[in-house]
Parts: sequence; structure tokens; C-alpha cells
Amino acid sequence: MDTPSVTVSPVPVMSESPTIPVPATASPTLPVVDAAQVWVSPAVPEGLRTLFQNWGFRLVTEGREASRLYLDIAQTAPGALHVSTWVYALVAPFPTVADQVTTQELLSAWAGQQFGSFSGIPLLMEVSTLAAFTELWGDPAEGVVRIVEADDLLENAWAGMPSWAIIPFDQIQPKWKVLKVNGQSPIQKSFDPLIYPLTVRYRLNCIKPCELPAQPEFSFTRACMQNQRTGKLRQW
Repeated sequence: MDTPSVTVSPVPVMSESPTIPVPATASPTLPVVDAAQVWVSPAVPEGLRTLFQNWGFRLVTEGREASRLYLDIAQTAPGALHVSTWVYALVAPFPTVADQVTTQELLSAWAGQQFGSFSGIPLLMEVSTLAAFTELWGDPAEGVVRIVEADDLLENAWAGMPSWAIIPFDQIQPKWKVLKVNGQSPIQKSFDPLIYPLTVRYRLNCIKPCELPAQPEFSFTRACMQNQRTGKLRQW
């Protein structure tokens, strides 16, 4: 009996398809958000920064996107939450004859216009004060402001009389004469911060999801009471 022959067909070899490289998609680098970190505006005064540091926060001035909390100027309505009201004073060396200016005169001087006893005399202030009032009034005219370190303001003013300056209220010393602005002086009992042009409000804000500290643990109320007892006209 004949054995049937088996025909084996060759198995076709499939050629490999070339691998097409897929370009990598660049993933955005997300900042690591630190809940205990607060970004502070250059306009925030040293005294307010110190309060936040005493409360245990770490303050940064760069990389706002990496901070969930940030502190900046916000001219809010009275009664808004998480707002700190700070009063600045217009001052001159104590022997200065002039004792008051109007708001318009002060703003005119800021814009570079000449007036009265302080015509052509630069306003002395520290850098955070300049940042605060630039935010509120716009850039000062050239030569209107001279930046001086806070600890050197009084000495510079007395050495260069006639002179004047804008300082945070808590930096007032006996050798300063506090000038009235529109009849308002922060060292008088009748003082009304709501109509005083050198009142600045700072607000603690947060990036969503909002994690603002809750009262009273955040000490807003306690800070207000303490500042009133020590005679400082700034409050939470």
C-alpha cells in the first residue's frame, strides 16, 4: 500500500511593522502646596509679618503659586473677615512748624506738584510703605520718595530738616511730630480710621480649596484686643 505524500506549504513570514515612536507629552510641573506657608506682598509691613511668624506661619515673598495662603492689600468693606487694618502716620521732626496738610496736598505732592512747607522735599519711607501706597495711589513722580531703612528714618529726617515721612503707626516715637491729614490724627481720641487717607487694609486670602484658619484659633480677636491695650491703632 502506497503511503500518501503530504505536501507542506511554507508558512509565510510576516514582516514586522516599524515601531513609530510616540513623542512624550510634557506634563506640567505642579507646585507643592504648603499649608503652613503664606506668600506676603511687598506692601505688607514688618509688624504684620511678625504677627504671622508668631502664629507659626512660614512667610515667603517669591513663588506665590506654591502657597495656598497669601496676604495682600485689599480695600474691603468694614466687617469683612480675615482683614487687618493698619494705620500709617504722616510725620516730621518734632521742631517742624507745619502741623497739617490736606489729602489733596498730599496726593499732589505724590504726583510731583509743589506746595507749602514741604515743597520739593522728598517723602521718606521704607520700601514696604512705598509698595503699599503705590498700590493705592499709583507710582509716585520721580524724586518724590526717598527709600530709607526703617531703623534709620528718624535719624535721616532730623539730619535733613525740613523733612517729612510716612511710617507705620507702631513706629511713632516722641521725636516725631504727627501731622494731621484733613484734620485727622491717629494719636487723637477723635481719630476715625474710616475717613483717614493713610489707612490700609490687608487681607488673608486662599487658593481653592479654601483652608483659612478658623476663628478663634487664628487669634484674630485676641490680636485685636492686645493691640488696643497697647495703644496701637491697628486691629483684626
